[in-house]
Amino acid sequence: MPEASRTQLSDSQCHRQLSLIPRFASAFVFGIGVLVLVGWVGDIGLLKSIRPEFVSMKANSAIAFIGLSIALWYTQSRRGRSRSSGIAQGIAIAVLALATLTLLQYILGIDLRIDRLLFSEPLGTIGTAYPGRMAPNAAVNFILLASALLFLNQHNRQSIRFSQYLALMVALISWQPLLGYAYQFRTLYGIAYHTHMALHTAIAFVVLAVGVLSIHPHVGIMAIMASRSLGGFIARRLLIAAVIIPSVAGYLIAIGFRAQLYRTSFALALLVIVNIVFFSVLIWLNARTLDRADRDRADALLALQELTAELELRVEKRTDELVKANQALKQQIAERRQAEEALYNRQQELKALLENTPDVIIRCDRDLRYVYVNPAVERSTGVPAAALLGKTSEELGASEELCQLWNTTLRRVFDTASEQTVEFQSPSVTGTRTYLSRVVPEFDREGVVQTALIVSRDISDRKATEEALRQRELTLRQYFELPLIGIAITSPERGWIDVNQKLCDILGYSRQELQEMSWLELTHPEDLALDITFFHQALLGQRDGYSLDKRYIRKDGQIIYTNLSTRCIRRADGTVDYFVTLIQDITERKQAEEERAQLIREQAARAEAEAANRMKDEFLATLSHELRTPINCILGWAQLLRTRQLNDSTRDRALETIERNARLQTQLVEDLLDVSKIVQGKITLKCRNANIALVIRRAVDTIGTLAAAKNIQVEMELDPAVKFTWADPDRLQQVVWNLLSNAIKFTPAQGRVTVRLQQGSQEIAIQICDTGKGISPEFLPHVFDRFRQADNSITRSHGGLGLGLAIVRHLVELHGGTIAAESAGEGKGTTFTVKLPVVQNPHLKNSDRPEPNRSASPVQRRLANLPYLKNLRVLLVEDDCDTCELIEMVLKQAGVQVTPVHSVKAALSVLERMRPDAIISDIRMCEVNGYDFMRLLRSLPSDRSDIPAIALTAYASDRDREQALNAGFCQHLSKPIEPEKLLNAIANLVQQTALTVPYFKL
Repeated sequence: MPEASRTQLSDSQCHRQLSLIPRFASAFVFGIGVLVLVGWVGDIGLLKSIRPEFVSMKANSAIAFIGLSIALWYTQSRRGRSRSSGIAQGIAIAVLALATLTLLQYILGIDLRIDRLLFSEPLGTIGTAYPGRMAPNAAVNFILLASALLFLNQHNRQSIRFSQYLALMVALISWQPLLGYAYQFRTLYGIAYHTHMALHTAIAFVVLAVGVLSIHPHVGIMAIMASRSLGGFIARRLLIAAVIIPSVAGYLIAIGFRAQLYRTSFALALLVIVNIVFFSVLIWLNARTLDRADRDRADALLALQELTAELELRVEKRTDELVKANQALKQQIAERRQAEEALYNRQQELKALLENTPDVIIRCDRDLRYVYVNPAVERSTGVPAAALLGKTSEELGASEELCQLWNTTLRRVFDTASEQTVEFQSPSVTGTRTYLSRVVPEFDREGVVQTALIVSRDISDRKATEEALRQRELTLRQYFELPLIGIAITSPERGWIDVNQKLCDILGYSRQELQEMSWLELTHPEDLALDITFFHQALLGQRDGYSLDKRYIRKDGQIIYTNLSTRCIRRADGTVDYFVTLIQDITERKQAEEERAQLIREQAARAEAEAANRMKDEFLATLSHELRTPINCILGWAQLLRTRQLNDSTRDRALETIERNARLQTQLVEDLLDVSKIVQGKITLKCRNANIALVIRRAVDTIGTLAAAKNIQVEMELDPAVKFTWADPDRLQQVVWNLLSNAIKFTPAQGRVTVRLQQGSQEIAIQICDTGKGISPEFLPHVFDRFRQADNSITRSHGGLGLGLAIVRHLVELHGGTIAAESAGEGKGTTFTVKLPVVQNPHLKNSDRPEPNRSASPVQRRLANLPYLKNLRVLLVEDDCDTCELIEMVLKQAGVQVTPVHSVKAALSVLERMRPDAIISDIRMCEVNGYDFMRLLRSLPSDRSDIPAIALTAYASDRDREQALNAGFCQHLSKPIEPEKLLNAIANLVQQTALTVPYFKL
């Protein structure tokens, strides 16, 4: 055996030896701690510091060593592991706390008075900066050792490795003071002016560190040191030499240095040379060991290979012989085993079958005696199987009839060697049962029947089921033939395979005729597609049946209505076997339903007509009220004015009332005309690029007087980003005005109305919100209907015909927009939102009105703003005397020379005598109307035919306007008209004529 191998120990031996080290270390350190405490108690210097010139071990260090030795002892203990671990951890934590507090005293420069709790030490003691306090490096070692013991008690590999690293640090820190004492260099066992580490303190630390390292020799760095491998051997050799030899060399060199044999530089060089020589020798020794071990391993491997090859040859030869013999034996054994297993399995199968089958199995010999019965016999008859063996049916007490049946059957089997089947009834534990027996002959090797095997199956339940099925079929057939509803059994392939008499009566065919026909032939062509679709879906498994109303064509050609309900019966594979169809004649019901539907339609039409009549009556009543009320005010105040007994303020109030009610009448007529145009689809828009903000401001200005009368605040929130859109500004102003007037009407005094204008990505939104009456949820869907008002009663507090919102909706929709009403309920206000698409005509300028004539003179622009009509000659043609007198008075007050006439004939007579500057004519007049008058005028000589004319009429539609312009009128004004508007129209007309007619004079 090589030298290296001889020096190596087995792992188990090494581990057992290393396991003694923690115990020795615990005992050794415990003894040092006790001796030092004894020295402190008895003031024995030898125990405290070994030598008088050495530093003493402090009492708290001795106590810490005692604690750590006990903790190490419990840590390596195997008995009561949980309890020992708890004790060890508790002691380690206490030592950790003591060392940490001591180290904090050094770091923070404080005195926690824990150094002299047990013993006092005088000042000036050797190597002691603070009496009774351990050295700072000693405190660090205690922290490291306590932490290592805590990690050891975690019992996992990672914690054990970490504890070994901590123990190595303790050993390295403690080795320095040992070298200091050996070399007599005080700086090596102290830190600056702090307390130095005592000699026996350093020894105890090294011993404890070795003990901690030896507790788990199979883990971490100790696994290599304790290994029996070559690497472990070299590690142990190198580590011991690396620690001892440099330390001894340093000691010897230090002795020479103190003896002044050489200087510091030579001592340092000598130390380096000694280390080089030492490590060179050590490396050479380890290399020689490794080389020798490698040669020994190679020789052993070669010898092993030779022995292996020789052994393989011998084994191979012997193996071939054994394999051949073994294969033959295996084959024989396998065949025999297979045969035995097959026979055994077959026997077990037969046994399980015979013992567990519900069929009764009996074997009889030629003497008709039972030689075998299975357990089913006992379950059926209650007689044990052993009591039946060797006996005949007569001996067992069977009935004479049953014995005769069995004896005859068995003899026939033995005589004919043929199988027989017999059905019989026999008593059992559950009563008389019906059996079906099969008797089979059993032959010997010569082919002679020796026994008969009887297999009897209880068919009582099957017989009962068959009887129940027969009764059920009979019952179903009775139901099938009931004359209540038609029933058909239909095959997917063959059509009707069975029908009842009721279906024959419904369709007028005989049963045989229907079975020869297909239901496709009798189905009405208009109902055939749906029926076929459902039929195919049922065939494909998409539905299990269907129901529908369909028409059939009877044999006599009559069409009948039926209700058909079909259910498909499927086979085990899911395909349809047949359909069961119920067909009910519902012709009379259909006729009754049609009559009922007709009656309902008539009732609905009657109710709608009645509702329309009621709405018409309500509208006429409302219209009468809305007409009569202002007229009453007008007539009443007019009669009071005739008395000339009113003072100035009352007369002014009377005139304001007459004017206000006249305006209400005008608005009422305009709304009625707009509704008429909406119904006839004749409202048209005059669109241009309209300034929406300006339209809203004008509407707010117009409604301002009405809002101020009720002390209602009108607020505007107009988005400056909104500019122009393609729309009719007049109609949009009408929309906003109607919504504002509606909001003010239903908003109580001190309320608020808000108008918002917002710009969206594709639309413009106008919102009008009020704090008024609100709208109930029931009426909200009808708020835009014509003539619909939330309150139509005679006690309502607000007037109107219910036309404004309907007109607004139509005008908004004509612009391609939408309008919506929102209200949280009555008393919670209302919000109307108008949304208009953003569309602009790029060919027009961004304005809601035509550009003014920049070339006009100052006089012309003044006439456009403030008419100056003095001495202007106007011919007035009006057949209504009151209207004629009113217009004459208005014109005369403006300085116009008026010539009034009441017929076209009189007007033509006046034209022969004079040439007026303008003509104002009504349309509807007696004998000759305004259109004909204008045609006659334009046919006069040139000095009369070009006189500008204005049509002033109650016909106010767009069609009427076009007709007037086509007849020759220059302008079209609708009645009633305000004086200012009439004067402006005359002034503008005269101004335009003055620009185009050279001889016209203002």
